[in-house]
Amino acid sequence: MYLGCTDIGELDLAAQKVQAVHLSLAAILGEGIYNFGELLAHPFSTWLVDFLYAFNSGNVAKYKALKPKWSTAPDLKANETVMYEKLCVLSLMEMAFQRPSQERILPFEDIAEATSLPLDQVEILVMKALSKELLAGHIDQVDQNVSLTWVQPRVLDLDQLKTINKRLTSGRKIFLPLRRSWRITPGKS
Repeated sequence: MYLGCTDIGELDLAAQKVQAVHLSLAAILGEGIYNFGELLAHPFSTWLVDFLYAFNSGNVAKYKALKPKWSTAPDLKANETVMYEKLCVLSLMEMAFQRPSQERILPFEDIAEATSLPLDQVEILVMKALSKELLAGHIDQVDQNVSLTWVQPRVLDLDQLKTINKRLTSGRKIFLPLRRSWRITPGKS
């Protein structure tokens, strides 16, 4: 919200960099913050941008690859467990987002693989995401999967927008022939 209401041009370059780092750390470590899109729209430190993109997309591999960089920041190192939990929730959200709405039954094994969590921790992760209302759906403990019906809207990055564009394009290919077959001839009801 700060970024949306502040004219960054009013700050000198040094102050912009300091604010960027502080806002990034606050977003990553802040409880209840699962949307980094607005922050990512502003340019600053390369590794920090990569780190935020890893969070925004729930990319566990990128998070781990950037560990030599982010672990030098004392606040991040001290909160590694909290960050990883948040990253796993974001990974689950991204898994749901990447799938068409009619294909959002996610096996626990797939979630465990994407998050690098042990299989017995997946249900807890899903319950956390559901309880925070980041996702809607239900858990099928017997079949070891979760059926998701909704993902909290977020500011999207370019890759996520491309995913939506693909879905709209494929949906259009299905809808247009149906629309043509539903046309009503003038004068007939």
